[in-house]
Amino acid sequence: MRPRVLACALVPSLLGCASVKPGATPSSDAGIGDTAAPADVAPGADARADTSSPMDLLSFDFPPPVDRPPPEPGRVYAHSADLLYLLEPISKKVTMVGAFDCTTAMVDIAVDRAGKMTGTAAISFNNALGGALVTVDPATAHCTVLNRGENLVTSLTYVPEGTLLPNAEALVGYSEDRYVRIDPTTGSLTDIGLLNNAASGGIKWLSSGDVVSIKDGGTYLTVKPETGAMPGGDRIVEVNPKTGALVRIIGPTGIDDVLGLGYWGGIAYGFTLGGVLMQIDLKTGAGTDIPIPDAPLLSFLGAGTTTIAPIIIE
Repeated sequence: MRPRVLACALVPSLLGCASVKPGATPSSDAGIGDTAAPADVAPGADARADTSSPMDLLSFDFPPPVDRPPPEPGRVYAHSADLLYLLEPISKKVTMVGAFDCTTAMVDIAVDRAGKMTGTAAISFNNALGGALVTVDPATAHCTVLNRGENLVTSLTYVPEGTLLPNAEALVGYSEDRYVRIDPTTGSLTDIGLLNNAASGGIKWLSSGDVVSIKDGGTYLTVKPETGAMPGGDRIVEVNPKTGALVRIIGPTGIDDVLGLGYWGGIAYGFTLGGVLMQIDLKTGAGTDIPIPDAPLLSFLGAGTTTIAPIIIE
């Protein structure tokens, strides 16, 4: 989420078995009813030859078809400024987890492969807008401040191990078009690269909300032009998690302010400032709204998914 959106955005809001036994088969060279009697039956006796083979007389019992068990429940997290939500992407059910108790200005969250959740919150630092890095309990939304500083990263994710660190996942994010790595101990930022390159099509794109990175599934970011909104709403793009550079523009989502981005089973999930939840086609970028029954007034500021979310659902 861009800093100029922050002021209006950071407002607390609620969000059988079968038996097979064929009958006897008449001889192919006899007329109907003309089958000869067996040799050990006297002529004229009322008997019909059994011309079936031994295999024809066997019964086969097959086990009843086994239903495939339903997929394990998924976990895509989203949040407002002060509340944590859980989307179960199989049933599309949304539930509220709880309220953050260390801030009322959560800007984004990220989830690593072990399920550890880290967040970034907007704070006042040296009389300017700054950021606090926090840990979040995904079961309760209880949070603890790790550090505070002048930097505020508005698009946050972990990237799989081997991407930036050889044997560990790295916490990264975008600040406008800067791609940075975040030290979770100190909160300090290390510049890695820039978003825009020849694939940008002559437009300077900025992060409009969120980034998500999945092992073997790709890394995706929602963007908008530096000059503001454009027809078709925010775009979803694929980026290189090693450099942060744009790989391809997938397409328009159809809506502005997609501030949260999650992923499960090959589908991206977008969460908007206006409280809209949608699934995003990663081939075209098109978003399809997902109704949230009986939902109060919602406003989503971010989202997060484990880096080992499934890329297909069997």
